[in-house]
Amino acid sequence: IEEVPTAAIRVPSFNGLFLNGWRVMSGNARARYIETTPLRKGHYRRFGAEGFSKDQVDESTERLRQTVERVEAAVAKGPWLAGEQISLADLCVLPTIVRMSDIRLESVWVDLPHFQNWYERMQARSSFATAYYPGSRVSLPPEQDAIAR
Repeated sequence: IEEVPTAAIRVPSFNGLFLNGWRVMSGNARARYIETTPLRKGHYRRFGAEGFSKDQVDESTERLRQTVERVEAAVAKGPWLAGEQISLADLCVLPTIVRMSDIRLESVWVDLPHFQNWYERMQARSSFATAYYPGSRVSLPPEQDAIAR
């Protein structure tokens, strides 16, 4: 449940949340930073100096849509992804969904009522407020449009 969305959320996240700061760095500073991140070198190199392309953002958004459709189908049959009780599947996909909300991608699931109900129930859990305490989330500023392209 997390393999595809975890990778897909990086593209719109980086464009929406980090591109402005990345652009003001010199090419040398970016290169030095990339060398300090051995596990994400390829990702940063693809990000380049100007961020991911519209096609890359669109492809990632499509993969995220497929994920929320999978959640929709699963929770249409029962309250949680793996059945009658909350499980690791619910908890593993949640950070991606929260980030989607943070970068204003809620339109991806606007037509999925079972998904919306699942997400509302996840947010209503006391553990959600503990995990996502005030100030812990990175979100787009109010004036910025969803996933800067």
